[in-house]
Amino acid sequence: MRMVRSWSPVKKAVIAAITLCVVCFFCALFSSVHTSELQLVRKWKGHHWGAVMHVVFPSDGRFLWSVGVDHTIKLWRTNDGKLLRTLKAANSIRSIAFSPDYRLLAIGSGDGTVSLQRTSDGKLLRTLYSGGVVSDVAFSPDGRFLATWGWEGKVRLPSPIPSFLSEDWQGTVKLWRVSDGKLVRTLKGKVYPAIFSPDGRLLAVVSKDGIVRVWQISDGKLLQRRKSVPSVTSAVFSPDGHFLATGSDDGTIGLWRVKDGSLLRVLKHSDFRAYPIVFSPDERFLVSEDFGILKLWRVGDGKLLQTLKHKDYLLTTIAFSPDSRFLALGSTNYAVKLWRAADGRLVGQWKAEGIQGIILHWCIERLEPFSRRFGIPLKVEPLPFPWCGAFSPDGRYLAAGMSDGMIYLWLLPR
Repeated sequence: MRMVRSWSPVKKAVIAAITLCVVCFFCALFSSVHTSELQLVRKWKGHHWGAVMHVVFPSDGRFLWSVGVDHTIKLWRTNDGKLLRTLKAANSIRSIAFSPDYRLLAIGSGDGTVSLQRTSDGKLLRTLYSGGVVSDVAFSPDGRFLATWGWEGKVRLPSPIPSFLSEDWQGTVKLWRVSDGKLVRTLKGKVYPAIFSPDGRLLAVVSKDGIVRVWQISDGKLLQRRKSVPSVTSAVFSPDGHFLATGSDDGTIGLWRVKDGSLLRVLKHSDFRAYPIVFSPDERFLVSEDFGILKLWRVGDGKLLQTLKHKDYLLTTIAFSPDSRFLALGSTNYAVKLWRAADGRLVGQWKAEGIQGIILHWCIERLEPFSRRFGIPLKVEPLPFPWCGAFSPDGRYLAAGMSDGMIYLWLLPR
């Protein structure tokens, strides 16, 4: 009688895991990337623990501010990565904004306060009480006013953005005069963060009831009150202030003319939800996004130019270059990608550890449970991914702050 050898479930699992890793290794070894890598100028350790949550160039690309989860704000010289200044936030950082001249820093915190600090030495100048969790702060373009947004309520997921708030949430928008900290205006209800027009004359607020309100800042006069779709969740002004784009829970993007409040065009992004993320600086393009789909639209006629699906990861940063040629995307799949806006062509990318490193890391993660079972030490370090990004004003560099505290600086293609 022929004997059939029987394998235990553990042995079968181990053999299957090893086979899978061997296949993945050779796939990674012989894989090739047809897109050129971004030209890395330098990288350095920006913050000792936690992620870099914000980067911004204050001038022509010679300097870079970074903000870390470690509650520090740092100024760097980009040509050699030298640290020039370190500021300590007066409170925990939930939101942050620099004044247009970069002399002041506004920090929103989880305890309802907003700290105004001087960037030259970090001195605390004033503390404002906004209320709730202050998840958005913004200076007016002339630096005279500060808008804050705080919310109270429960979250369905551990995130401070409005989409995850439960139905009983309440938001508060407050407008402050920076010179003396005087509260100028308050708006409560299911309202979302306020946005300033590029010329600093107008303040727009959208709300869950579908109403778009536009105020004149000088005298507080309500210029427009327009009913849109059942629920408007976000808005953004075009760079010249002629248009206002709104995103709604029904998946549409509304394009409004600011001068008379007329609805010019409705763009269908999806069936679920849409956010108008950003206009290109030349106002030719508009990017909309939700959790799974990013779309690039032509503003002039509303034509859809490109669709990018990213259902298996989240986009962490989206930005246009100053000349509107490139669109940079950072994501939790350990990548920074640079797209040409005119035709949607991928012209450059960076991946943590390269393609081979990502696949090898994936294999190690699969083997890690077996190593624990058999007492074999196998350490798995998480790969870094871009947390934030910014272009230099002169269009030469792209900077990204990473989840591991590193800062990367790339040279853009000409």
